[in-house]
Amino acid sequence: MFDTEATASIKQIIQLWKDKDITTLSETIHMLKGFSLNVGATQLAHLCSRLELEMTHAQEIETVITTLHDVFEKTKYYLKQQLGEEV
Repeated sequence: MFDTEATASIKQIIQLWKDKDITTLSETIHMLKGFSLNVGATQLAHLCSRLELEMTHAQEIETVITTLHDVFEKTKYYLKQQLGEEV
């Protein structure tokens, strides 16, 4: 469930940033932060918090969104390993 919802959220965050839909972007980031905290993905949650704080700094947000995607992929791989799923 986390994998599916977080994947969709990250894709949506990237698109919302491109579309400059700041209100929905903020809501989606907040939702992903909650998902992340619920599964113990603290680094991902921290990046979401950072995005929430940096909403006015365009270049910084783009950098954090890229990092967010990378950290999510690593988190997903780790969780699958822990659950004994094929990676």
